[in-house]
Amino acid sequence: MQTQKEWKATSGGIMCLVAGTWGVMSGVILTFITSSYPTVWIRLSLMETVLVNRLAPFGAALGLVAILGGVYALRRRRWGLALAGAICAAMIPPPLFVGVLAIVFISVGRDEFIEDESGHAPIDPGLPDLDGPASHLASAETRDVSGPPVDSPE
Repeated sequence: MQTQKEWKATSGGIMCLVAGTWGVMSGVILTFITSSYPTVWIRLSLMETVLVNRLAPFGAALGLVAILGGVYALRRRRWGLALAGAICAAMIPPPLFVGVLAIVFISVGRDEFIEDESGHAPIDPGLPDLDGPASHLASAETRDVSGPPVDSPE
């Protein structure tokens, strides 16, 4: 059992949050700017405006997934969702390198994550899960058999 948190998941989560915030802010701002053609602020052709207007919400959606993954990485829960957030962070331009570093840190820090909400650490698939869903069933040695016998219907 770990007593001290390591830095890899924290660093990856912060990088996801930074890239995700950039993606959401730039996506929303570009959508609003290009939604009213022609604009006074920037001079784009009609094709460029349509292209930016169609891709900007996609960047905002990637940013939302990156933020969600960053939150789960900071909480050290659901490694798969944290990694998906890092992958989305790597697709947000221009801070691509931040997302790539987030993928590396979250991948390397996989052992820091707890997979389910009950607090069980991820287990090796080759080993039996002794604390799993069937652990509440008592064995014959520990079961209380002092009560009256129960007739089974036939």
